[in-house]
Order: sequence, then C-alpha cells, then structure tokens
Amino acid sequence: MISRYAHNLRVDIAHKLFKVMPGKNEVSWTALLTGYVNCRRVEEAMKLFEMMFDKSLTACNVMLLGLGQNGKVSEVRRIFDWMEEKDDGTWSIMITGYERSGCELEALDTFRCMQRVGVKANYLALISIHSVFSVVACFDHRKEIHTEVMKLGFNTDVFVSTALITMYI
Repeated sequence: MISRYAHNLRVDIAHKLFKVMPGKNEVSWTALLTGYVNCRRVEEAMKLFEMMFDKSLTACNVMLLGLGQNGKVSEVRRIFDWMEEKDDGTWSIMITGYERSGCELEALDTFRCMQRVGVKANYLALISIHSVFSVVACFDHRKEIHTEVMKLGFNTDVFVSTALITMYI
C-alpha cells in the first residue's frame, strides 16, 4: 500500500500509513524514501534515510540519486564513501552526479577508481564519462574508453555510439 501511494506521488498519504504501520521493514522504508525522492522532497528523504537503522544498497542508491539530481554532490560523496557495498549503479550515480555538476575531473577520477576495484561500467556511467571527455581534452583516455565500450558490448547502442562520436569532435 505504501509503495503504491509513493509510486503515484502521494507521499503524504504513504507517510501517514507508514507511521501507523506496526512492522516496518526494508521494503516499506525504501518505498517511502523512493516516494520522497520522486517528489523531489530530498530534505524529507534525507531525514527518513538518517532514521533508517538498516540502510540497504537499494535505499542508499535511491538517496544518492535524489541528492545527485538536486546538485548536492558533496552529500552524495559523503554517503558514497560511507557505503561498504557498492554496485555498478552506485558508481554510475556518483559519476553522473559529478558530470552534471561540472566536476569533470572528479567524474574521471571516480570512473578510474571504479575500474581499479573491478566494477564494470554500465550504460549510464559510459554516457556520463563520454560527456566528460567532450569537455576534458584527453585523447589517450578517449581511446581507452572507446576500447572499454567495445569490450562491454555497448558499441551497437545508438546513444553510446552518438556519445562516442561527440567525444571525438
């Protein structure tokens, strides 16, 4: 029920149900958190996130996404650094947050760190890093990213291919 209201952007009703709910679990916490983020009520989402006893990877990624969409890159980084578990989505959110905030070098450093720890780039990370290379002139890095795109099999994707072309212009 909470998830349905939160999904339909009726987060106030979802919150009322959540308050009276006897057995709150990861699903109910994350559903309400997602509702706040989707309604762009990031401050309220952050308060809820801080109240969560057990922060799942999904909940952390939702919070990172909400903060990143609102330009709060330093907050995203704080949570990112705190997280013990990170998946390709976590790294992608961090890279995209930096890229959209004009922090191209930080996006590049984060991408390199992701590669060092052995996480394969996903579609969104590659699109963001291509955008970074259209701003930062590093021809050697461009070839490296192009090779990574080919290796991961994203070379047939029209959006990735367009980003590659833009990267070389």
